[in-house]
Amino acid sequence: GAKGFMWLVNKPIAYIEYNIVGEAYEFLIQKPILKVAHYLRVFDTEAVDGTVNGIGRITLAWSSVMRIIQNGQVQYYALMMAFGAFALVTWFIFW
Repeated sequence: GAKGFMWLVNKPIAYIEYNIVGEAYEFLIQKPILKVAHYLRVFDTEAVDGTVNGIGRITLAWSSVMRIIQNGQVQYYALMMAFGAFALVTWFIFW
């Protein structure tokens, strides 16, 4: 009865489950998944977040430049268009 059940629980099945199955699960499944998760976390924080934050910084820098250029004076806009046309013509001639 109870003695046999306790022997069964404490001896072979518990030993196999705890030591063999548990160790195999940890070695074959848990550790590789945790290692991959660590690398994915590093990739996410460095590459993905870095790209998104970099795009935001570029946008802020570009808007600071555009804020200076966009002053509402039509003469200034015409001057910039003439400068751009000159740059394009120069590039086409010498390239």
